[in-house]
Amino acid sequence: MDKMKKWCICDTLHAVVRYGHSTCSKCGGQDAYGMSRNCPDYQQKNTHGYKKVFLGGTCNDSTWRDELIPMLKIDYFNPVVDDWTLECQKEELKQRQECDYCLYVITPNITGVYSIAEVIDDSNKRPNKTIFCMLPEAIKKQKPRIWPFPNEPEMKIIKLAFSEGQMKSLNSVGDMVKRNGGHFLKSLNEIANFLNLINK
Repeated sequence: MDKMKKWCICDTLHAVVRYGHSTCSKCGGQDAYGMSRNCPDYQQKNTHGYKKVFLGGTCNDSTWRDELIPMLKIDYFNPVVDDWTLECQKEELKQRQECDYCLYVITPNITGVYSIAEVIDDSNKRPNKTIFCMLPEAIKKQKPRIWPFPNEPEMKIIKLAFSEGQMKSLNSVGDMVKRNGGHFLKSLNEIANFLNLINK
């Protein structure tokens, strides 16, 4: 309990907008900053001096975050939530500003292009902290159709890949990020090695 108490920063954050995900161990209030044990991982605050990375890029049931997170020895902010609200959007913008690095991984699961705009914007404004990666292949988990298809498997695994033209365009984006002073990495292993190294 003593360890939990010293985590609490409610005394100095009176104006905080609290999300109500956990009960503060010191003041009994609702602590939105990761000071309580039950706060979700995606809202954890950097409490032990590690560098922190913003995990931006493709969502849409993409699995790259699930693959990367176990490889990291660095704090992270995962913006993916089940219920996207205005508060989530505000927190994402805040984290993009505060994290030591902003990572944008683009996979064939992508359906919108806003992440491309984000990485170019960050590579211009905050080049030293911007990381771009394009993964040429990905998988998509597709739920079975409802009745009358009872013999379909519970979950289909569909392989996705960028076309040659898409690969060329995304490599050009990566080159642009690099010219702006950012980092253009080619795999999740390369990302993990880079981030873990700067955290030492």
